Amino acid sequence: MLIQDYSSENAEQVLNWQKNGIIVRKTPLRHLRLMIYDNSTVYFMSYKHSDSEKDLGMKIKYPPLAVIFSQLFEEWWQKAEII
Repeated sequence: MLIQDYSSENAEQVLNWQKNGIIVRKTPLRHLRLMIYDNSTVYFMSYKHSDSEKDLGMKIKYPPLAVIFSQLFEEWWQKAEII
């Protein structure tokens, strides 16, 4: 999992993810939330750190787009800071 914010406010949540076997890294602020499922479905959402209830998003089920976003994720993953 890539996160865009790591602070004392969410350190406990990050620790819980790590205890559950999730590898977490920190990336610079990208202003988006991205979730990729089963190589065909992408959830692409806005990211407003101060008020996440106003975030908007869409689900796109299109394998070629999922491949592109998977490649983007891998690029960000390689450059991300290990927590």
